[in-house]
Amino acid sequence: MPTNETTPPDADRASGGSFQPYRRVPQPWTGRRLSDEYLDQASCGGTSLERELGYLRAINRLLSGTSLSLRAVRTATRSNPSTRPSLLDVGTGSGDIARALAVSRGVEVDVTGLDRRAEMVAEARARTPADVAVRFVEGDVFRLVEAFGERAFDLTHASLTLHHFPDGAVVEALRSMARVSRRAVIWNDLTRGPVQLAAVRIATLAATTSTRHDARVSVEAGFTRAEIDDLAGRAGLRVAWLGRSLVYRFAAVLVPR
Repeated sequence: MPTNETTPPDADRASGGSFQPYRRVPQPWTGRRLSDEYLDQASCGGTSLERELGYLRAINRLLSGTSLSLRAVRTATRSNPSTRPSLLDVGTGSGDIARALAVSRGVEVDVTGLDRRAEMVAEARARTPADVAVRFVEGDVFRLVEAFGERAFDLTHASLTLHHFPDGAVVEALRSMARVSRRAVIWNDLTRGPVQLAAVRIATLAATTSTRHDARVSVEAGFTRAEIDDLAGRAGLRVAWLGRSLVYRFAAVLVPR
């Protein structure tokens, strides 16, 4: 397959070892197969990073990822609608869902976006108009208590973030998010199955090598309903509400068991 892109030689790797496209490491507790993604490599920067972030913004907007998060926040705050909840958006990327939550008329939320990469934080800040009240900070999902303290936010939220992690790290991330949340954890991510895998292969036929790779392995690392329940349970949480968009995306509101 012709390509003008080089394999990233360095950076953080979700499954360990040197970067290899379509690595596919089976996970111990689920049927997921985890591969490193181009977007996660430190060498993915500049125009390559902007292209990948643009793709994520497009699929969030066009394929209802953003609206799913809005629905989940409305559901999580329905019992006390008179207050203005605070929300931490973990793995915020270029901040598109964080901004949407901050300006939505149906949900009034004070939003802080967090990402582990300084380039993401800078991109999110640059794309946020001055009149949109969202704060973006650099930080680690596994060290939220150290950064913010216990129960610092009403809600924590992660979109298209947890599928990057091995099974054990998904559980640890959910625990970390739960510790800084007073009310609920919102998990927005990909569902996995033969229909989803076939759809993403067709949808990315004309995409660049990196986008095609990341989209396909992301679906392979997605979650079934049983796996969502299992991983949440291992983190001491249960699914209080689950919404779906088309066949490929879900959002779950998780509360303590």
